[in-house]
Amino acid sequence: MTGKIAASGNCNALLNYTTDTNTDHCLFWLFSGCESLTEAPGLPATTLATNCYAAMFKGCTSLSEAPELPATTMSNFCYEAMF
Repeated sequence: MTGKIAASGNCNALLNYTTDTNTDHCLFWLFSGCESLTEAPGLPATTLATNCYAAMFKGCTSLSEAPELPATTMSNFCYEAMF
């Protein structure tokens, strides 16, 4: 992709469920390598599963600000190599 890309909204809406909990590997590598991504979407889940956000923004070199991370219950490696 070229140009500037700003992601917005609740990323969990892609997962088709209504809780504030996500599942193992659910958003793993979602935006990885997207060098044009300038804004990250919302990540409102408060209970995180194993590897759910792992490597999600890895290689997103145009991001200047991390999204808010409100989680209070976290499983192993949920944020591993997120950036």
